[in-house]
Amino acid sequence: MIGTSSTVRDDLAASLVPPLLAALAEGADPAEALRRAQLDHLDREGWDRFRAYTP
Repeated sequence: MIGTSSTVRDDLAASLVPPLLAALAEGADPAEALRRAQLDHLDREGWDRFRAYTP
């Protein structure tokens, strides 16, 4: 499960989700997919609020 630790801007979520989904489609596990997506967003405020939660 991917979530956030606090509120994020819609434009940030909208730009982070496509690369996240692409990485998941390539077979990456959720934490790795999120890491890949976050690397493209290091210059955006709030990138670090996204979390991969595991049961």
